[in-house]
Amino acid sequence: MEYMPFNQFDIGWLTALIMVIVGTLLVFAGKFLVKLLVGGLFGSILAYLIYVVVMFFNGGVIAALILGFLAFIIGFFLGWFIFKLSISIVAGIVIGVVAGMIFDLFSNVPLLIIIVIISIGISYLLSEYIISGLAVLIGLMVFFIGLFSILNTIMPQYNAFLVSIILTILLGSISVINKFFSEKRKH
Repeated sequence: MEYMPFNQFDIGWLTALIMVIVGTLLVFAGKFLVKLLVGGLFGSILAYLIYVVVMFFNGGVIAALILGFLAFIIGFFLGWFIFKLSISIVAGIVIGVVAGMIFDLFSNVPLLIIIVIISIGISYLLSEYIISGLAVLIGLMVFFIGLFSILNTIMPQYNAFLVSIILTILLGSISVINKFFSEKRKH
């Protein structure tokens, strides 16, 4: 028996089917789903905190619900900004540390701080593209794992692996073409 990297790779057909569907959704609507998830979570947390604070000060249920709903709306939009800012700060610090190691800038701290600040700004400007790219890559990985698990049960393992790779590359290519033409229509 020859060795394949996914020899014991069986996650069940229903889980695999869900992974194929979720992977496809992430590939084509990943940024939207991330925006929805981040905004919904941050809005829910802020709404809950406002509700608890208003109830703690005996503000009444109606006032707590109205203020909680307003906090959810504010938190929904504020959450996306904070998420993009946090990704930018992490990316800026990583870029600054890598630049400091490559160019030996740790002895010149003011220059290193300037590089980190500029990197944070550039990362913030590119954060939507970074999030879209990550969503597509994660979606392709999830799609591949689900598809391979399905195909592995109906054909030999080596063929399932090759077919899964080809179909994943095809899905990624369709996604790139779709994003290219949707960006072209906007302008």
